[in-house]
Amino acid sequence: MDKIGLFEFTTNFCVDKTDLRSHPRFDESYPRFMVNKVLSMSPKTVHLAMFMSQFGSDIPKGMHFLFFNSELDRDRIYFNYAKKKNEVPIKKLRYIQEYFQCSEERALEYIDLLSEKQFDTIIDLYIERDRYDKKKIKMKKG
Repeated sequence: MDKIGLFEFTTNFCVDKTDLRSHPRFDESYPRFMVNKVLSMSPKTVHLAMFMSQFGSDIPKGMHFLFFNSELDRDRIYFNYAKKKNEVPIKKLRYIQEYFQCSEERALEYIDLLSEKQFDTIIDLYIERDRYDKKKIKMKKG
């Protein structure tokens, strides 16, 4: 039988309300830390996740599961998952800084606000400029 996934547990807490502890692979499938992390991403469940993070690390997985399964109301809850920010290569960051005449911190904010097309247009302008400058330098040397 397959392992139970993290999102199956969180959906079960809020919607299905079935007892998954009887599943043969429950103990190896239940990730206490990740359950707490996901449940901390909603204002409706953050207080319970904080409580279990502080006091629930030593209790058995079955009791940890039962706590959330019994305490959470049957309700569709939106979990605002934290996403990894896109890392911008330093050269592209410098182009944005130069374009907007701003600090590195402000340039990072602008990058978040720009659409992909706008970002690419600005970067392409500077890439073309750099190519032109390199050709100009080669012509002066030659």
